[in-house]
Amino acid sequence: MPQLNKDQIQEIKKFIHSRGFTHIEVELEILDHVASAVEQKLENDPQKPLDKAIKEVHAGFGVFGFAGIEEEKQKLISSLLKKEYQNVMLSYFKTSKVLIVALIALLYTASLNLSWLMTEQVLRFFPVCVVLALLIYTAAHYRWRYRKIAKRSLMVSSAMLPMALIPNLANITGMWLEDVTGPNAIYIEYLYVAIMTLCTLVFLAMNDVIKWSYQWTYDRYLKFE
Repeated sequence: MPQLNKDQIQEIKKFIHSRGFTHIEVELEILDHVASAVEQKLENDPQKPLDKAIKEVHAGFGVFGFAGIEEEKQKLISSLLKKEYQNVMLSYFKTSKVLIVALIALLYTASLNLSWLMTEQVLRFFPVCVVLALLIYTAAHYRWRYRKIAKRSLMVSSAMLPMALIPNLANITGMWLEDVTGPNAIYIEYLYVAIMTLCTLVFLAMNDVIKWSYQWTYDRYLKFE
């Protein structure tokens, strides 16, 4: 079977990119399938133009083209990230890191009862401010250290998905402020502290997961470039 040369591989990559598949994990998965099929076609018909062989292989993937491969890769990456987030989060309750959880919860609880220092409404936004500060730090760290690979790696870019929690923080705080004077105020206070503590842990964990996602991508793809 004739082996494709570097120029031919590059042509296949250009075609894959032209179809909108630029993440390295998806690109290489598609490349593996397409290159093998193109080699087979060129073996059967050595005179067949490369671009025609590529288009024929692409047509063989059906109406949705390479989307099926991308979907499977996204499912795998989502599963791996979910497992890693779970492992990192559980480490805060199974190791000495539980002290960090206790300190965060105590800090947030105390902040709700320091009305002599600031107005109660200002204090109740303190946990949200802490979480937002962690988000800004994480986003800055992510942007400057991993900005190049994030554009190419589905794994690294997906590691930042917990930032979608941020819009919900305002709603949580609003509900807390509305119900704080009701008969169930004490329970709502505990729930608010618990939610804010969990959000804080998520953003602390995100830093570890981002580093892990980069290493995962590097070991499997980047170091072979």
